[in-house]
Amino acid sequence: KTITLYGGEPLMASNREIIEYIVIKGKSLGYNFDAVTNGYDLEYFLDLLGPESIKFLQITIDGEKEYHDKRYKDGKSFDKIIANISKALKTGVSISVRANTDGRNISSMRNLKNYFYELGFYNYKTFSFYSALLCGEKSDVDKVKKNTQTSELNKKFEY
Repeated sequence: KTITLYGGEPLMASNREIIEYIVIKGKSLGYNFDAVTNGYDLEYFLDLLGPESIKFLQITIDGEKEYHDKRYKDGKSFDKIIANISKALKTGVSISVRANTDGRNISSMRNLKNYFYELGFYNYKTFSFYSALLCGEKSDVDKVKKNTQTSELNKKFEY
């Protein structure tokens, strides 16, 4: 019996009170919790994270710092998200970082994975990282695929 909190951004600081209520009430009824989040306001929820509360987080980023930060208004969310992941891992919560990947950032996935190693995230058995290839009519990945042999494509995107 697991409830996944997702949609919009469930773990926004302004949602703290209602999320706490949902988790406490749900736990009393025997439910477990997961959440899909951007991780930006995660520091407001640290006491609700862990094996006995919100036990799993999928945190989505858009690649390495420079690429990720270009996509957001404040231009500095990457560092805050990474700091929050570091804090959250100490609670025992399982975290899977998902990197949205397209033709503009796919070649940097190995660097991102190495960065997570350098930060010590892989020292936690509860940490994992994967990339999600975004494809569609207008996707840069699809443009690359049209102009590349399959074997070349596999080498190019291997990390």
